[in-house]
Amino acid sequence: MSFGNDSFYTALQRIFGEKHEWDVPGGQVWTEDDFERFGTLGVGSGGFGAVYSAGFNSIFRLIVNGLESDQAIFAKMTDDGLQATGIRELANAIWQKATDLGLKTKFDTVAKITTGGGGDVDYVVIQETPSSDDGNSTANQAQYDLAVVGTSSRAMNFALADVSDTTNEPIMSSAVNRGITDLHMTASSKLFIRTKKFWSDQPADFPRIILSDTDLPQAYTLDYGHPDYGMVLLTYAWEDLSQTILAIQDPHKLLSILKEQTARIMRDSSYPNYADFLDPVTDDDVYLVHWPLDQYSYGAFSLGLPGQDKLISSMFYDYQKLNDTSSSRVLINSDCTSFLGGWVDGGLQPAHNSMAAIFERFGSLNPVAADFAPSALLGASPYQY
Repeated sequence: MSFGNDSFYTALQRIFGEKHEWDVPGGQVWTEDDFERFGTLGVGSGGFGAVYSAGFNSIFRLIVNGLESDQAIFAKMTDDGLQATGIRELANAIWQKATDLGLKTKFDTVAKITTGGGGDVDYVVIQETPSSDDGNSTANQAQYDLAVVGTSSRAMNFALADVSDTTNEPIMSSAVNRGITDLHMTASSKLFIRTKKFWSDQPADFPRIILSDTDLPQAYTLDYGHPDYGMVLLTYAWEDLSQTILAIQDPHKLLSILKEQTARIMRDSSYPNYADFLDPVTDDDVYLVHWPLDQYSYGAFSLGLPGQDKLISSMFYDYQKLNDTSSSRVLINSDCTSFLGGWVDGGLQPAHNSMAAIFERFGSLNPVAADFAPSALLGASPYQY
């Protein structure tokens, strides 16, 4: 069976609907009400209705790999053993170690690749513009042996010049450029508040997750290891709903709207005053992210539409070009260039591929590890990776 050109919804109809093409798993044919409920609730972590139009394969991978249900928090080793740690703190700790080893960091610099190498050109030229309060920074040109672009596929449009200054040819291949330009980016909005961990002293049936068919589709209470405070993700809106609430730029205004919605949802439950718990520690502890408005992301994550597996494949396997000495010295590396866009797992896979390709190209790949390098294990196929 093939689902490469199916949306998530049409594939579910083929599998579970009244006109199913095979024996229905579990033997229970889905009614239209079942499809609506699945769109609202999903597998218990949130409804899939917002992504019914996405490619079936893109969503199926998330479910099979357990990314919606089998999750873990980040941790770091301390004198007292492993301790739950926020991702920013963990990233800063890793970055500090790299800096101590000599890595030069430019956190406040915007870069654009103007020369990609290839042919007789064995370097990459990057135009670097430091940020400034008045916006009048002067751009500088810097040469590097190789560049790895680690941003969303949509943002890569602005990180690469249209053509390389030295060759007057596109820096990336036509297939990769199509992926960068055309691969669907999901719209998403999130509102977080930092609160006291009000759930820690509640009865066992106190809800840690709220799912609904309202403007508050999903709400989660999150523990990041602090003894007193936690986070509440009060809305995680995708696609059409995200586009709807984009007009609300004030986080406190959106918080007020969502608290009213929470009160309506919970009024007939065992905890009708649930919304009263949703108070931030301070006025600064309200965080609103509209990913489509982020000028370094232009969306939340890539999620292929029906027929876009080839676009993902072209970007995922781009690292293989380093075996060709005449190819561009620019690699792309983010969760948006993998088959698991939007997840840490999706970012790690291209990172491993790129690093192995660099080691292999420049002669420092341990022979013992060579047989396990991505170039030895992976074939350039949309479905074998």
